[in-house]
Amino acid sequence: MLKFLKSNLFFFLLLTTIVFLLYGKSINFDFTNHDDASLIVNNINYLSQWKNIPSLFTTSAYLSKNYYYYRPILTLSFSIEAILFYNNTKIYHITNIILFILALYLMYVFLSKLNTNKTVLKLLMILICVHPILSSSVVWVPARNDTLLAVFVFLSFIFFIKYLENNSLTNLALYISFFTISLLTKESAIFVMFLYILFIYCFDYKLSKKETLKNLFIFFCVFAVYFCLRSVSVRAVKMGEHIIYFKDYFDNVIYGYAYFIYKIFNFFDIPIMVDTLNINKVLHLISYIFSFLILYVMYRKKMISFKVLFFCLVWFIVWLLPTFLFLKSNYLLLFHRILIPLFAVILVSCKLLEKIYFKYKKLFVTVYILLFGILCFNSSLQANKYSTSESYIKYSEKYAGNSPIVQSVILQDYMYKKDYDKAMEIAKKIVEEYPEFIAGKTRMAQILYKQGKIKEAEELYIELLPTQKEETQYVCCRELSKIYYEQNELDKALFYGQQAHKLRPYNTNAQENMAIIYAKAGYYKEAINILSNLLSFDKKNVQYMYNLGRLYEASGNIDIAIEYAKLAVLEEPYNDEYKQYLKLLENKKNEG
Repeated sequence: MLKFLKSNLFFFLLLTTIVFLLYGKSINFDFTNHDDASLIVNNINYLSQWKNIPSLFTTSAYLSKNYYYYRPILTLSFSIEAILFYNNTKIYHITNIILFILALYLMYVFLSKLNTNKTVLKLLMILICVHPILSSSVVWVPARNDTLLAVFVFLSFIFFIKYLENNSLTNLALYISFFTISLLTKESAIFVMFLYILFIYCFDYKLSKKETLKNLFIFFCVFAVYFCLRSVSVRAVKMGEHIIYFKDYFDNVIYGYAYFIYKIFNFFDIPIMVDTLNINKVLHLISYIFSFLILYVMYRKKMISFKVLFFCLVWFIVWLLPTFLFLKSNYLLLFHRILIPLFAVILVSCKLLEKIYFKYKKLFVTVYILLFGILCFNSSLQANKYSTSESYIKYSEKYAGNSPIVQSVILQDYMYKKDYDKAMEIAKKIVEEYPEFIAGKTRMAQILYKQGKIKEAEELYIELLPTQKEETQYVCCRELSKIYYEQNELDKALFYGQQAHKLRPYNTNAQENMAIIYAKAGYYKEAINILSNLLSFDKKNVQYMYNLGRLYEASGNIDIAIEYAKLAVLEEPYNDEYKQYLKLLENKKNEG
């Protein structure tokens, strides 16, 4: 029994139990409509088809070539869920929990191979799994990208160590394979090759010249294929566009690292996201002094070797660096990105606590139990911030209310509540303070339209159309098609609707919009084809059934119209509108 309690299997089961007890409630959480709408909801019909899986490797995470983010493994994970369970949010949240557990366990396995005390390491890993700084990794579906990356990076290093120990071709193939998958998960995995080399040096491993050349050749092939795929799948990063913002990047790096370090230790009320301009620079720079003081004492007391310490510092810096680079001031820091860098913090903490644990065992256990309880309580509160889109918006505004991205989301909420004056006030503020943030102007046009200022909205959309941003072009075309639809200018409505559909061929909203325009223009066959296709994926969508009934009625096919009306009533038997429509069709058939 004691042997089982000390085993890795028991630790895995314990980790799983704790995570599910703490975060199991997130299974019932909704989508937040921040990224998950763009990544999943709007493209759900395309993602839910097996035949589209190969194409996921030749486009961005947003299913458009006009973005930088080449992350096919993330999109593949969403696609598998969509194919099997369509738009069931519970499944996406369950997957997030499972991947989080797997990432932490693999981090433990990797750390256990680095001459760490297993008892102390297990205790630290349990604290990490309930730390609120990682809550978003579990409960926010779009945070999955870094969790997936952690899984494949840690698997790669585990087999890399095995390969260094025995030069086995199997382990070589496995570590390279997991590295390749990690590269297809997120761009920052490109740093892993450099970390392999540093790992060999810092942990005193050896690799023969022959094996080195073999590895370099394989990496060359992997990178060649990767960059070829990337070049045809996503927009190229133009370095010249970013050089002028060097000072902003520098500030992001200096204060961003400080803030992450600070929140590891001050874990009370962790923000959903934080605006880099709102960071208390003096307070958080103190965390640098505190951290380096601890590291210096550890080195002087020979608790940790210089090489291991150096590896930990580089690991922490390298994995967070892409978070800060190529992003201007007023950038939002998101905490799920700390998952992989925490590996370095745990390794250093393990070396620090090994002696303390054995020397002050009773005190250690007492403090540990207290800390575990506090962390669990705070993580539970942190998770609740992601429970609904309303809650997400509320806490985003609290911590990053000045960000144009957050203001834009808040503005949408006011539009939903039909408080257009307040929405316009925010839109004007965004346009004035952040003129480069084009979405502020498209929001302004949407508000003008809602306020009945149709001509002004139309002119603003047309003014914005020449922009190079595909998302802006899509929004402008979609909204112009609606304007011309309502003005009964069907030729223009069709033209802009088709343009929007061309820009976002897999977007459900774009397809629905085209079906509406086709129906009004009298192209019933085209409208029926679109809605039938949508219904084939979303089989319980009553509105599709009802609208198909209307379309078949308009095209003179009463029998099929009745069939769809019956389906709608069957799904919603208490809906009077559907029942009356079915009765109307049946009477029409009898009269005919």
